[in-house]
Amino acid sequence: MVTKKVVPAEDTSQYPIVALVGAVMGRKYIWRHAILVYFMWKFYEKSTTTLYICCAVSFYWRLFSCHAFGHRYFCHKSFEVGRVLEYIMAITIASTDLCNMHYWCLMHEVHHLRCDEVEDIHSPYHIGFWGAQFGNHPDAKGLFVRLCPYEKFIKIFSFKYKNNYAWMLPYNNLLLILGESILLVIIGHYLQMELWFWVNFFPRMCVLNAMTLTNSAGHYFGTRPFVGNNRPPLGHCYATNCWWAALLNGGEGWHNNHHAFAKSAKHGLLWWEIDWVWYGLCVLGNLGLIWNVQVVSDDAIQSLRYQSWQGKGKLLERKYVTYFERKE
Repeated sequence: MVTKKVVPAEDTSQYPIVALVGAVMGRKYIWRHAILVYFMWKFYEKSTTTLYICCAVSFYWRLFSCHAFGHRYFCHKSFEVGRVLEYIMAITIASTDLCNMHYWCLMHEVHHLRCDEVEDIHSPYHIGFWGAQFGNHPDAKGLFVRLCPYEKFIKIFSFKYKNNYAWMLPYNNLLLILGESILLVIIGHYLQMELWFWVNFFPRMCVLNAMTLTNSAGHYFGTRPFVGNNRPPLGHCYATNCWWAALLNGGEGWHNNHHAFAKSAKHGLLWWEIDWVWYGLCVLGNLGLIWNVQVVSDDAIQSLRYQSWQGKGKLLERKYVTYFERKE
């Protein structure tokens, strides 16, 4: 295992908002899992098939929102979308976890630029496999302050997207999460108290673990057909294609593919690489809800898979093709 010394954090007292985001990004999930086990034991016998169905719908909706829109749209701008659907997805992403939108919009690009280096906030080669899985970085707050200053937050959240999200400070994000929880508790008082657990808390925890599975298993287990193994241009990146992670998190497990072609909305590049988030995007594309979807070309896949990228500049210039093309 590769280990490197983490750079000490600077004083973050003058950046209360940004420091809070960094602190949340470095939080430990252990206490949440303890609550999860307790409520599963408490509510299991009283739960119904209807609640299980609602739980599954909530899980898949939240996971699709985070991976299709949080990752592939808000971070990489792999496609275009209208204002209304963009806003709905932003609210869903923000309500799934505190500072979830902040991570996708501000910090995820650092993961690509500094993949598996010291400044990668969730590299398992620096914080361990379980540290990456449970979001336990010893200096997440310091990294966030240095790499994502408040000015960057205002610039991106105000002007990069079709809606203005400058209001989505961590405190407001927390109110959004608490508001959803309180609403479900009130509804559950008249129906079933288990409603909050199976529609809110349990699926949210499952989504968080599915997302972080990309950071842990997606850098440890599987193959590296495009980048890594000291091959340029991203020889330092140890992202892998992990088939079982892809099955669990909607296709994000094809992580080596993604690091090679970050702007591609399609992560499963071969016919057998199941990517149900991409299938959902195709449905939205056919309905006209998203357009100008960027996908890596077949020529690039065939020419670069397990091959050197050197001397293929012209191919790389046209490595993406556009699906559901539309002129705005």
